[in-house]
Amino acid sequence: MGTIVCCGESNKYKSSNLHLYQINRYYSENSIAPKIDMSSQPLYPESQRNSEISDTLIKNSTEGSEIMGIDPNSNNIKKQYLKNKNGEFQLLCYDIVQETFTDFKIIFPIIKSIEGLSELTIKSNFYLCGISSKQKNEGSFLFKINLNLINDNNELNAEILINSTSQHVYPSLISDQSGQIICVGGKKQKQCELFNSNLNKWFLLPELPEERYKCTLCIDPKNIFVYLFGGINTENKNKNKEIEQENDYKILRMDLIKQLIWESLPIKIDSKNIIINRLSAASFAFKNDEDFIFIAGGKDKDNNTYLDDIIRFSIRELKFESTSIKLKNKSIFMNQYPILNDDQTCYFIDSLNQIDSIDRHDCLPINYLPEEI
Repeated sequence: MGTIVCCGESNKYKSSNLHLYQINRYYSENSIAPKIDMSSQPLYPESQRNSEISDTLIKNSTEGSEIMGIDPNSNNIKKQYLKNKNGEFQLLCYDIVQETFTDFKIIFPIIKSIEGLSELTIKSNFYLCGISSKQKNEGSFLFKINLNLINDNNELNAEILINSTSQHVYPSLISDQSGQIICVGGKKQKQCELFNSNLNKWFLLPELPEERYKCTLCIDPKNIFVYLFGGINTENKNKNKEIEQENDYKILRMDLIKQLIWESLPIKIDSKNIIINRLSAASFAFKNDEDFIFIAGGKDKDNNTYLDDIIRFSIRELKFESTSIKLKNKSIFMNQYPILNDDQTCYFIDSLNQIDSIDRHDCLPINYLPEEI
């Protein structure tokens, strides 16, 4: 579920190697939904952004198929368009230098819906991993799209790779320094896995101590630990609020070098601390000499509202701090990891396909002097 820099050279459309990619989940060729007009910003009023994204299915009696979109009778945004009878979906490409969008068509084998799948970009490859909760397949799908293989019709064909061992419904995804894919949890799932693209093989990782769904991942600046923030533990829904809140505040960390095990970090909770039980936030880390992870936007699970703040997590002190900067809009993210332009600026694309950028110097504490972690 992260977007990182794509370094592949273009054959006809790219002007630089800095691009954001995201499947347009609010549009499909054969639905009655209109194609998004990228020239109008923002796409939806702020009142709609603050509404809950509902899981309600809307029946289209004319087409005889399930579609999902904006309910014309309310300000709520319904669940994204996820079905297409031909397995064709729109991939958006944002050129950071030119500040322009280009759209391509991805053609998927086997599936006609990307419900339950999360996305990740690694260099010149775009991946989708996961499975719908309605399907009974063994494991989860893994699709690979080579972004350099665009044909004359602006189409890309998705290659289906080997399935994972476990079923992951909207897992959280991130890649390590070598380009391996780390697939974490998902709805009603504790299992974690790692996909080695060189071996075309999945390996089991330690299970999470508890379920985390719609959580946020980040690898620290030195590529030593994977950190897990926020998310939902659906097992706690029937428990009392005190227990539920206690689980929400747990930060998990897995050592990528010495010992592959998830540990719970002792984060102190006090009246001045920042609520971090947000869902579908974006996360990023800058350079090796800085000891912070930054979390942008997301959705407050308790108040059911979207957020536009950016907070930082101190790796050394294991605490959260507020920053003075805000996103342009209150946003959640399908791709949780932004791309970094020359170690200076991070660029994001939110779930409504809006672009945002953050200067690294604005995120750091005043008079901050980096020290070795």
